[in-house]
Amino acid sequence: MVAIMSVSHMDRFLIWYVSIPEDETHNTRSPCAIPILKTKGAIAVSFRVFGTSFLFINSHFPAHETQCQRRLDEYEKIITSIQLPKDTSLLKTRYITSDLTGRFDCVFWFGDLNFRVELTHENVCQYLESIKSNDMYEPLLEYDQLSQSMAKSVLFRGFAEASRVMFAPTYKFELNSDTYETVLRRVPSFTDRILYRSKRLGHIVNYQYNSVPKFNTSDHKPVFALFDAQIRHGRDDIPLNLGLFNREVYIEGLRRRAAEAGRKISENHDCVVA
Repeated sequence: MVAIMSVSHMDRFLIWYVSIPEDETHNTRSPCAIPILKTKGAIAVSFRVFGTSFLFINSHFPAHETQCQRRLDEYEKIITSIQLPKDTSLLKTRYITSDLTGRFDCVFWFGDLNFRVELTHENVCQYLESIKSNDMYEPLLEYDQLSQSMAKSVLFRGFAEASRVMFAPTYKFELNSDTYETVLRRVPSFTDRILYRSKRLGHIVNYQYNSVPKFNTSDHKPVFALFDAQIRHGRDDIPLNLGLFNREVYIEGLRRRAAEAGRKISENHDCVVA
């Protein structure tokens, strides 16, 4: 995939309790001059931690204000075309579904979803100027295509957005600037989002959801979220990752941690006589 990348990090001690990761992609052919260049699509990565299955989907939906239906169509293609997990024979009955996101305990879907605010460029900029830093973005979200579509259950069924949106629209900015662009006059919108879904109510709790406005090397501002997910006991019939990792990196990590621990012990070594 061009311009889409997913990276999963975890504590090195957990690799013994994680299943073999699986991944699959969904590509969207771009109507650009280079037909083999695919700039939109999705990457899905799945694995188990002990007895809980996780699915992470990073997607880049079609752009422009008038292409909301194309975004809805892409969503449907992604959840029906990506086949994870590869082996469905171990799935319980209630996990067997044509909807990819229904086969996992915890699902996180994020990326440049490209849904727009259905107002004019002038109206949005004037409103943002009027509220300054008061984080009063609910009036704009009433015109947000994603919020409207989720309320109608036409996509992301069963998903919730990570907490309340308390950050400004993350698109479209002038490069190396905190100023919304004024040449193409793209309507400032909440294009970059993080959504989640859990099989059991309350098994995912969101603690933080925000943007990072200091990053200005793109016409987007990145977003991040912090979650707490409940983990169930492991299963003996799931192949674990075990030795399928770069041993040199693993050993180097252990060496550095041991060296750091030794340095801290040395720095705090005091003789106490009672």
